[in-house]
Amino acid sequence: MLRKSVAVRVPVRLLDNTGTPVVGRTAADLLSGQFHVTKSSGVVVDVAASGANFFEINATSFPGLYHLLLPSNSVDVLGPVQWSVVPAAGAFIPVVGADFVDDLPLRVIDLQKYKNSNFLGEQKQSTTPFVTVFFSDNLGNVVTSIPAASVILTILKADGSASQRAPTGGEWTEIGNGLYRLTLQIGDTGILGALGISVSYVTGGGETLDYTAVFSIVAKLSFDVDADVLAVKAKTDTLPASPANEATSAAIKAKTDLLPASPANETTVMAVKAKTDNLPTDPADQSDISALLDAISGTGFVSVADSLVAIKASVDAVPGAVWDVTRSAHQTMNSFGDLMRLLKQVFSGRVKINETAGTFTVYQEDGTSVLQVQSLRDATNNAAGLQAVERLAAP
Repeated sequence: MLRKSVAVRVPVRLLDNTGTPVVGRTAADLLSGQFHVTKSSGVVVDVAASGANFFEINATSFPGLYHLLLPSNSVDVLGPVQWSVVPAAGAFIPVVGADFVDDLPLRVIDLQKYKNSNFLGEQKQSTTPFVTVFFSDNLGNVVTSIPAASVILTILKADGSASQRAPTGGEWTEIGNGLYRLTLQIGDTGILGALGISVSYVTGGGETLDYTAVFSIVAKLSFDVDADVLAVKAKTDTLPASPANEATSAAIKAKTDLLPASPANETTVMAVKAKTDNLPTDPADQSDISALLDAISGTGFVSVADSLVAIKASVDAVPGAVWDVTRSAHQTMNSFGDLMRLLKQVFSGRVKINETAGTFTVYQEDGTSVLQVQSLRDATNNAAGLQAVERLAAP
C-alpha cells in the first residue's frame, strides 16, 4: 500500500527474453527515456528517467533488480496504480508493476506493518518514554539536521484511535550521526495495550524515510516496587519509636522482683489482683519470651543494626538499588536483562547486513562475538540484503 501524494520507491526486475537478468541498464535504455505511471483515474504520468529515479541496485548481488522513484504527483489519486517500463531497442522485456494508494496515514488494518518493527518493551501507562530514531538514505548515508517541524509522528493506540502531528522542539532532539531522541507525551501512553509509533521524514530529494516501533503499555512494570515499599512503610510507621525488646523485658522483671512477698494491705492485694486477672492462665516467663524473640530475629540479629527503623531504611532504598544494578549482573538467557542487552546492542552496538547470505547480525559488546543472527527476505521470499522487506524471527 502506498501513501497518497508521497514519493515512493518501487522495485522492478529487468529480464531478457530468455529470462536472464539484465544488468548495467540506465535511463537511456528506456523507450523515449521515460517510464509511465497510470492512476486509477486513467491518467498516465510520463516520468523522465534519470539517475535519480531509475537506478540499478547491485549488479553482482542482485542482478536485474532496479528501483523506480514514483513522484508524488503520480500517486495522488486513491485506488489502484500501475507503473510500466518499456525498453528501447529490445534492451529487456517490458515490465509492469501495481499497488494501491491510500490516504489514511495509519489504519487499524495496517498494524501488519508493525509486525517486524522494533519492540521497545513495557512502558508504564501515562508516562513520557523516549525512542531513539536512526535515519539513513537509500545509499546508507546518515541523515542529519532534521528539524522537528519536518517530521511526521503517527501514534496508533490499542483502542484503534490514531493521531498524527509534528513533534515539538522539546520532543525531538538530534543526538548525532543520524540518531534522534523522540520523547512521547503523556497522552500518547494513556491506553493500556500495544502502542505503535511511526516516524516519517521526506528528504530534499523526495525519498521517504520511515521508522516504526511498538511499546506494550502496562499499568505497572514488572520491576515496579514503589507501591509495595509504600505499603511496608505504612505498616512500620504505626510502630512505636522504641519497640520493646529483650532488655526492656528484663528491666520490667527487675522491677517486679522488688515487690514484697506479702503486700502491705488488702487494698494493695486487690489492686494487684485486678492487674493479674488480665494475665493469661499460663503467662510466659522471661526464658519463653527470649526464646520466641530469638526465633523471630534469627541467627546474627543485632537489636540496633537490625531494628525496624534500619529495616525500613533498607526497604526504602530498594527502588534505587533496582535501577542502579549493573546490566552485566542479569544476563541469564531470556531474562529481562538479556532483553535489555539485546536492545542496547541493536540500537548502539555493532550490526551487520550480509548481502550475500541475506542475514542481519547483532554483535556482543566486544564487536566480534555474535549475539543474534536473523534472516532477511525480499518480496519473493528469497534471501536478501539491501532489498529486504522482511526480517524473520530470531531462532
